Amino acid sequence: MKTFRDVFEDFLISVKNKEMDRMTGYIDANLPINVLLPGKKPILNAGDFISSQKSFFENNKSSFDYEVIDTQESEELGFGVCRAKVNSDQTELNVQICFLFKKIQGQWKLIFDQNSIL
Repeated sequence: MKTFRDVFEDFLISVKNKEMDRMTGYIDANLPINVLLPGKKPILNAGDFISSQKSFFENNKSSFDYEVIDTQESEELGFGVCRAKVNSDQTELNVQICFLFKKIQGQWKLIFDQNSIL
């Protein structure tokens, strides 16, 4: 059985490798989502989050690398923190990003992602 850390790393790898279908497997369209990406307004639903990521996934110049800093897991919630290095359109951004997942029917789903506020 995979630990939450395994799942968290798999989610980050799907972003790094620009695998949109794999990444969206961690998103449930019926769950509220509150995402605050660096320099952008809050995103409040899964559809808007996926749309916001399309430009990254479709841009050949964009890249994403990460280092997992920590993960915490309870029976229903998983919290992961990573240091991310994002390069898109010649703009490099080093940020710490926090992700909150909820276990629903045995599967981890992204429900919350905040930068620096948590």
